[in-house]
Amino acid sequence: MNARMSLSVAALAGLLVAGGCASGTPAPAAPAAPAAPAGKPAAAAPITQAPAGGAVKLAVVNPITGPNAQYGQQSVEGIKFAVEEINAAGGVLGKKLEFVVEDTASDKAQSVALVRRYGAQADVVALLGFASTGEFIPSSEAAAEAKVVAMSTSSAGVWPKEFNDWTFRDTTVSDRAIPAYLKLLKEKQNLKTLAVIYDSDNDFNAIETEFVKKEAPSQGLELLAVEAHRARDADFGPQLTRIMSRNPDAILIESRTNEAAAIIQQARQRGYKGHLLGSQTLADPTVFRLAGQAVDGVLIYQSFNLERDKTRDLNERWKKAFGGKSVSKENIQAYDAIYLLVDAMKRAGTTTDRQKIRDALGATKGFAGAAAEYTFNGKGDNATQHVYLFKMTKEGTYELVK
Repeated sequence: MNARMSLSVAALAGLLVAGGCASGTPAPAAPAAPAAPAGKPAAAAPITQAPAGGAVKLAVVNPITGPNAQYGQQSVEGIKFAVEEINAAGGVLGKKLEFVVEDTASDKAQSVALVRRYGAQADVVALLGFASTGEFIPSSEAAAEAKVVAMSTSSAGVWPKEFNDWTFRDTTVSDRAIPAYLKLLKEKQNLKTLAVIYDSDNDFNAIETEFVKKEAPSQGLELLAVEAHRARDADFGPQLTRIMSRNPDAILIESRTNEAAAIIQQARQRGYKGHLLGSQTLADPTVFRLAGQAVDGVLIYQSFNLERDKTRDLNERWKKAFGGKSVSKENIQAYDAIYLLVDAMKRAGTTTDRQKIRDALGATKGFAGAAAEYTFNGKGDNATQHVYLFKMTKEGTYELVK
């Protein structure tokens, strides 16, 4: 891997300890927050305009450690790749981009605290990252209090209420993706029966499993078994034994990367011959390394099509920079988030006015990103949602199932 284009966990930790920006410039110290009423965290004082001089500063609030670390780390790779491209081309409105990486440790309270810290800094014009919906929901409320854009590049869970005006996601979300995914599986693989094994400790996987239970009958799929496991489990024999006794056409694995790779291996070792399926959390190139040859033929859905021209072009540049590794969902969505923000700044004619940047981002219509086209109806999710069916191969590639 090209070391210049990647951030290892150690390198990220160094950034965090130093409080520095990716460009090497130290992050400014956070101003003291006003005292809060007893029992209530202090909110950041709203800021509407950043200082006119210097670089355009962004704060990346992501899990670099903890159970969601792999998604946060991949997101940072995508952000860094985009920032370096943009800066090499002259920046935005004559200014270079600069970003600070902060670790939430996969903790909601830490994510909220970081949003308040950077929301209170006048020269930070947007926040992005937020790998999980569980972290992003309370963090988005803190961002709205500070009047700063917060964009998630990974959160795909169902949003429980109306989005506030400062919250955006450039992801494909579960409640739209699961019906489309099941329909593709039925049409292209002629599946009739299905079983699910899922991580009951991960809100995203648990909620997506509920959607599968709800949608499977309407797609003509009989759900034969649903088995839960815990985060960081290593032995999935009992669950697989019960599932395989029902002989389903396919097993859907709703688990994070490490556990999913182990389930794939153990299912094949036990002689399961049916289809193995993955959710968005399995769309992670790390699975190829962890699961080895057992990954061959696993079906997943992704929000982007590697045969699309702009997607293919980025993937080729990515492979050159990262020693042949394909771009991941987290990489490409984070990459697009930077370009969406830059596009909004250009249309707004400012790199400093938070309100104008927010308004321009909310007015985005048909922006052609590397992963997809993006349209925002003022706030919230991308109105243009896509789901594609892919097969993973033992050569470490994704093949579009046509």
